[in-house]
Amino acid sequence: MKKTLLHLVVLSCKRASFLIEKQQGKPLSFFDNAQLKLHLKLCSECVHFQKQSLLITSMLKSNHKSNLTEFKLPDEVKNRLKKALDEKITIFL
Repeated sequence: MKKTLLHLVVLSCKRASFLIEKQQGKPLSFFDNAQLKLHLKLCSECVHFQKQSLLITSMLKSNHKSNLTEFKLPDEVKNRLKKALDEKITIFL
């Protein structure tokens, strides 16, 4: 499948949500940051997701005085969450 220029510039909601989460752990590249900013200007659902994600992260940081990298979910829980998110995301695609 040949990607058009539009596909290179405009992100899917799935990719945007990935970058929103990634952004909380480390800085994004210039290109990823520019793509995410453009997507957020066009997609109110992802803006809402970003606000929720920031809220969850801040709550975890304030409730768990330890470093967030020490917080580990069991693999079974991760897999269930991933499956649920994938099902929800395909609704928007």
